[in-house]
Amino acid sequence: MKPLEVLFVEDNCGDTLMVYEAFEASPMPVKFHLARDGEQALLMLRDRTFDPDLWFSTWDSRNSPGSMCWRIASWPASPS
Repeated sequence: MKPLEVLFVEDNCGDTLMVYEAFEASPMPVKFHLARDGEQALLMLRDRTFDPDLWFSTWDSRNSPGSMCWRIASWPASPS
């Protein structure tokens, strides 16, 4: 079975560990990727060879650098 590719965007180590451990306890294989902020996530997502099945964040990005870019990038992609 192909692992579920997960991109998690989080700057808090405790939250990251909690989410990582939850995925690790899953019976489904998971490949966990971490971005520390929206800017790093956008750089990762620009790489066309990186295509996560799921990406999410628990962090409030409204007042952090790159937050506008992150909100725009989080819109659903248009069909190709």
